[in-house]
Amino acid sequence: MSATNLTLAIEQGTTYRRLITWKAIDGSLHDLTGYHARLEIRSWTWLTVLLDLNDSAGLTLGGALGTIAVAMTATQTAGLGAGSARYDLIVTAPNGDVTRLLEGAVNIDPAVTVSS
Repeated sequence: MSATNLTLAIEQGTTYRRLITWKAIDGSLHDLTGYHARLEIRSWTWLTVLLDLNDSAGLTLGGALGTIAVAMTATQTAGLGAGSARYDLIVTAPNGDVTRLLEGAVNIDPAVTVSS
């Protein structure tokens, strides 16, 4: 399976939430019970990790529902420099198999007003 390319649009300094559902080719839900997940956002040059989320912080796996909920706080998105970056989302099965589920660009829209 090849990773799905999906561009993320994040507004700097705001809360970001996205629900991802992993379905098989036949449309059935992929059971994520016992899986682990990790999402990294890196600078366009791949050198700097801007944000690292996992199933202990920022990612919530929905088990039999096949969902991965992504949540970034306003503080986390404020720390992302405005502009473009790259990310991928990998999942690790209970047997150790690793799948890159999503990958792509991250467009970070700069904040003008700073929340208090």
